[in-house]
Amino acid sequence: CDGGAAAVAAVMRHSEERGDGPGFYYPPLEEHDQFVMLHPKGLELNRLILHDRFGWNGFVDGISWVEDDRIDSSAMFAPRFGPIMTNLILETTSKWAEFLRHVHFDEETSTALIALYGEDQPGMRPAVRSMVAALDYIAYLNGQAGCFFLGNNDDANVDYEDEPPPTTTMSNQRCWFPVINFADAAQVELASACLRAALEHPHPPILFYTRRIQIPEIKNNRTVVVGFDPNGKTLSHLRVEIDSTDSSIKNVTLDTID
Repeated sequence: CDGGAAAVAAVMRHSEERGDGPGFYYPPLEEHDQFVMLHPKGLELNRLILHDRFGWNGFVDGISWVEDDRIDSSAMFAPRFGPIMTNLILETTSKWAEFLRHVHFDEETSTALIALYGEDQPGMRPAVRSMVAALDYIAYLNGQAGCFFLGNNDDANVDYEDEPPPTTTMSNQRCWFPVINFADAAQVELASACLRAALEHPHPPILFYTRRIQIPEIKNNRTVVVGFDPNGKTLSHLRVEIDSTDSSIKNVTLDTID
């Protein structure tokens, strides 16, 4: 969204005031913005504005900072503000390792964000395999919390030898709704493969978001598939109403603000 952080925060505030319920937003990291590049604080502005001012606890997009030793990680990130990258694996010795989250759990909205990227960058693992492992992990947590009957452990079997479990702290007595963000607009075939695997998963995501324009469409009464132009100038606000009895989707509304 290029509407600006303040505009997004205002839309979310007004939405909650009119009774829509809590919302979530995971902003992109501004690396090449002219204001950021010229400001003495540099990339640290991302934390100061997005986290310290507006209270957002993670970001998506951009991995160039991973290989940039000039960046002060302690100034740029915070314990509750870091990159969300499901299919990125870092060495434990990396200075970024303590900030990386493979799945981000938002307690206010009970959403669990899976953020996927193209596989052509250093450190990236297969997106489909990483996504399935993350969905399995979320399903395991939901099963432990009594959100549904797993039947047996095969329903949430995760091969952590290749795909490490997400690192986070949260309450186990909660039902999580998976949300998938495929962040690479150029990887059309990979995005399609991830979408197919997500829809075929026994516990699919409530939302699958891509960076290519697509009007909201409900798949199997369980998953909303939607896409927006990452270079557009329109602020889009998607509202999803979930049936509390069976977690099916009751209604989807898309508002746009130019």
